[in-house]
Amino acid sequence: MSSPSTVYPGLSLAVDSQNCGINAVVTSNTIVITLTQANGSSITSSSPVILPFRSRQIAFGTISNLAVTSPLTISIPASATLGFTANILDYIHVFAFNDSGNLVLGVSGSSIYYDYGLLATPTNISGSSNSGAVYYSSSSVTANSPVIYVGRIKTQTAIPNWSNITEVLSRSATFQGSLLQAAGPDTSIQYNNNGVLAGSAENTYDYNNLRLLLNSRAIAGTLNISNGNWNSIISSNNQAANTTLGISSTGTNNLILCSSITSTGSTGNLQITGGSQNSIISSNLNATTGTAGIVISSTGNSNTIQSCSSNSTSSSNPGLAITGSTVSSMILGCSTGTSTGSISIAAGNSSIMASSVTSSGNLQIVAGSSSIILASKVTSTGNMVSSSSGGQNIILSSSNTGSTNKGITNTGTGSNNILISTLNSEIGGTLNLVRCGIYSGSNNSIIPTGSGTVPLDLMILGGQNNAINPSGSGSSTNSPVRNIIIGGNTGTIGGSATNTNFYDNIILAGQSNTISPSGTGTTSPEVRSNIILGGNTNSITPTVGTTTLCNANTIIGGQNNIISPNGTLQNSSIVGGQNNTISVASADNSVILGGQRGVVRHQSAIVTGAGRFSVDGDAQGATYHLRVQTTNATPANMTIDGATASTRTRLTLQDNEQWMFYALISCGDTASVDAAGFSIQGSVKRGSGVGTVALVGTPAVVNYRDTNLNTATVAAGVDTTNGALNIQVTGITGKTLNWVCRLIVSQLIS
Repeated sequence: MSSPSTVYPGLSLAVDSQNCGINAVVTSNTIVITLTQANGSSITSSSPVILPFRSRQIAFGTISNLAVTSPLTISIPASATLGFTANILDYIHVFAFNDSGNLVLGVSGSSIYYDYGLLATPTNISGSSNSGAVYYSSSSVTANSPVIYVGRIKTQTAIPNWSNITEVLSRSATFQGSLLQAAGPDTSIQYNNNGVLAGSAENTYDYNNLRLLLNSRAIAGTLNISNGNWNSIISSNNQAANTTLGISSTGTNNLILCSSITSTGSTGNLQITGGSQNSIISSNLNATTGTAGIVISSTGNSNTIQSCSSNSTSSSNPGLAITGSTVSSMILGCSTGTSTGSISIAAGNSSIMASSVTSSGNLQIVAGSSSIILASKVTSTGNMVSSSSGGQNIILSSSNTGSTNKGITNTGTGSNNILISTLNSEIGGTLNLVRCGIYSGSNNSIIPTGSGTVPLDLMILGGQNNAINPSGSGSSTNSPVRNIIIGGNTGTIGGSATNTNFYDNIILAGQSNTISPSGTGTTSPEVRSNIILGGNTNSITPTVGTTTLCNANTIIGGQNNIISPNGTLQNSSIVGGQNNTISVASADNSVILGGQRGVVRHQSAIVTGAGRFSVDGDAQGATYHLRVQTTNATPANMTIDGATASTRTRLTLQDNEQWMFYALISCGDTASVDAAGFSIQGSVKRGSGVGTVALVGTPAVVNYRDTNLNTATVAAGVDTTNGALNIQVTGITGKTLNWVCRLIVSQLIS
């Protein structure tokens, strides 16, 4: 059957059919295919189908729009297999041939070619039409006639019986709205844009070489592509009032693939605006009220939102968005959940992968470059934020539940910050943070604030509830540098904004350990190079206002051990034990070796506690090393540092304290090998006040001397001015003698 055609010169030279539909029915095992209008109505002269055909002349590439003014049909006999395999569902492809103005319908068991440049010679269909690679026509067609693809149906044959039509798909089937138009050579558009009611399917193409597969559906909504090359919307569904799905761009290579909008609210958007090579892939947006959107709006390129979902029941603006002049940004496998939550990238070279936001929280990278948020989750009202004008910030496998601002937040140009496998963690502040890191653990924070020197190389590795957190207010310099927390639980390296030097401190594992200046005051301590290695509730915490230097002090294990000087303290340690304390200023180079309730009161002391009767330090042992040099026969008191006696170098007793002591003294002549050795064993006590110090009984002295040192002597005495024990030596005139004493003391306070 043929139909006369008319060339409509007033129409643009379209390269796709207009108002074209097909219908297929099975009657007595014969398939009857009819060319119809797009809405399924019969073709009339007032409502024609427009089909574009190339010229029959090989030398001419012009395209003519031909109007079909009456139905075209083709019948496929029951015995014609078209190359089908019995009982296998497959496609019958429908074609139209232009035989010098007479249009003839045809079919094939294969797609053969869809190219508009084809000239074909079909074979009349019959009961023996059994090839899958041949054009079959309803009537004779002149050889080498122009042909176009009209549509397809899915069916099967039991040979020789046709049955079970499961799909009918035409080239175009727009119901109401404007028809798709395209201009330019080498343009190929294949679409099924059906279901547009009271809306529009607006497609305007300004450039050549367009490739578009559009299989979308809209009900009371809009499907829109305009102004660009290689833009695509593929298999999208837009069902709601006032919703938009589209690409509006002067760029190229934008893509929306397998996306859907379902909304009964005022507005919902799924769109790409501006830029080039942006993608929205397998995304879904459901909003019942207000506005919501999955949006890429950028003058950059290579931005991606993939396998994301934005669901909202609020009147706010939740969604997934990449905005700004960005390059190579990505949101992959993310979901915003409900309410006002959003996932957003507004930076170059940034990524958010496999993250989820529920409720009103935000998960976003703003400014900076090369930032990554990977496998993170935000619930309730919290934010997981990477905000920096620097770059190389990383949040990896983090979770932020029920709190706010637990991400990387910079207002400066800091970079190289890291959060890895964390929960409720944060790196931030008004200062620049450089090469900061949190690795694993939970509820960890690095938040220096204030002004001054840039914090550098801060790090938390594992553990839980750990914080490097110099904070507070003030104008003084705040410079936390290279502080480290490795593992542990509730460990803190912190302080206030008045710290002038706070760096090189380490907490390694353990629980509830703290390195932090404390208290208030105007003098800023230097707290540096201190270490806590494990243990529980150990702290190195000098008092602000009095301490000028707290350096290289160490606590190794144990529990509730404290180094907390009210003044300068360096190079002191607590090794294990429990409830031991070094709190005396200038008690440098001291150590507590295990035990319980030990207290250091002197410089260079080695203390072991034995628990307590009533107060810490009332039952302990201590070892001191004393020295002095003599050049005459005048008695000299030995001190801890060999210099002039001071509060921390004298062997001062506390009120109501008793010592049993044993002194081992070596003496040597610097000008010879002459030597002497002594021991003193005795007891000393002190009542109330320094003047009450006294020996208990007479100390026992043992001498071992070379002949040339026979007149060198030692003795034990007391210093009633300072309430101290004196180990006194007398040298020899004309000889320079060096004296060293190891003093072992059993200390008891009654």
